[in-house]
Amino acid sequence: MPDVTSGRSAKACIAASVDDACAAALEVEVYEYRFVRRYLERRPQSPLGLRQVDPLIRQLTLYRDFIADKTKEENES
Repeated sequence: MPDVTSGRSAKACIAASVDDACAAALEVEVYEYRFVRRYLERRPQSPLGLRQVDPLIRQLTLYRDFIADKTKEENES
């Protein structure tokens, strides 16, 4: 079964990029499709996939221990 959520997030990312390009065109008062197209072509694209391993993602056991400590504190209070 295909992952529908990744398709939606890809579409949302594309829509956000087009919105940014249109906002830039309005800001410089250039009302042409060509400007928007070139803006999108020259702008680096962000990766669309989600990563399972990232320096910002901590080990699951750290989250488990944190939640256990917090619920323990709440029960003692």
